[in-house]
Amino acid sequence: MKPQHFWTWFQNNEKSFHKLHHAKPIEFIKKAKEFKNRFEKMNTGIGYEILFQKDLKKQGIITFTALGNKNLYQSIRELVNAAPKLKYWKVNAFIQPLKDFKVDKDYSEGMIGISLDQLFFQPIRFYKTSKKVKLCFYTNQYVFGEDPEELKLYVIKLMSLYLGEVFFFKKVKDLKVLKYKKNKDKIYRATELKNFLKNPTLENLPQKSYKRIPKKIKVVTANQPRDYPSNKE
Repeated sequence: MKPQHFWTWFQNNEKSFHKLHHAKPIEFIKKAKEFKNRFEKMNTGIGYEILFQKDLKKQGIITFTALGNKNLYQSIRELVNAAPKLKYWKVNAFIQPLKDFKVDKDYSEGMIGISLDQLFFQPIRFYKTSKKVKLCFYTNQYVFGEDPEELKLYVIKLMSLYLGEVFFFKKVKDLKVLKYKKNKDKIYRATELKNFLKNPTLENLPQKSYKRIPKKIKVVTANQPRDYPSNKE
């Protein structure tokens, strides 16, 4: 399916999707699957986030994301540029930083329960030519049934909401997420990443470091509304 065909279908159905915040669960799931199936027919590899508004006077928001794959940037721009003028929806390219981002809030729709202040980072490689860095993230929070790839995708989303998707991957070449720290290198709070990534060098690392993840980290109880169904292909 071409982007134009997808957008023609969505434009014809945009009003029914806009009302989904108030729909019954069975109808919500049905329409979410319909959107996912239509979107996947384009076979782009692009991910998406959908914000359904409780106040129906406001436009819903569809955000397309590369989930760290810079090879998808141009495809995302073309997809967004192909979108028609929509009455009930706003379409965004890439996850933008939240103006009211809270470091102690879980942004996983209640599935993972990890906030920014429960993450620690460790630079594992610096790239002088590109001025980028490879990061490893650690948490001691128990994540039930979550595989490493799902945890990595959540951290990518969290960092994108905190710093902006484009800025984060302009500075970070790659990342991985581990549950336990096995080496002796210093780690730093993820809440210090914003300043560090402005100039990702050894000299700009945060002053406060840790040998291991503190045992006592404030636990965030997630109780998120169903505002962000997502596709993580």
